[in-house]
Amino acid sequence: MNLRFQRVKSYIGFAWTMKIFIDDELVYRLKNGEVFEIEVEDFNTIKVDTSRFIADVKIPNDGLKTNVDILLRYQTKFCLTKTQAIVSEQGKLIGVYPKEEK
Repeated sequence: MNLRFQRVKSYIGFAWTMKIFIDDELVYRLKNGEVFEIEVEDFNTIKVDTSRFIADVKIPNDGLKTNVDILLRYQTKFCLTKTQAIVSEQGKLIGVYPKEEK
């Protein structure tokens, strides 16, 4: 399975790297506007960790099988900034994480 991470260039948190963990193992530190690809056999969860001031995001493996694109960006609401991940597989939208609470 090919995982492709792309971080949207932004002035929010531009100096911080996004740490990408696959099954609790650090695999890369993604900089502002950078793209990273990795080939993996399988995974349970992906965690994107930024700083203590920005909420992290976890992405579960819900049956993903092939080319997966993960677009990462910061989302700001009122006093909270969090990391948002938009996940697609072969051009089809799979989900937006974290899931919005209703």
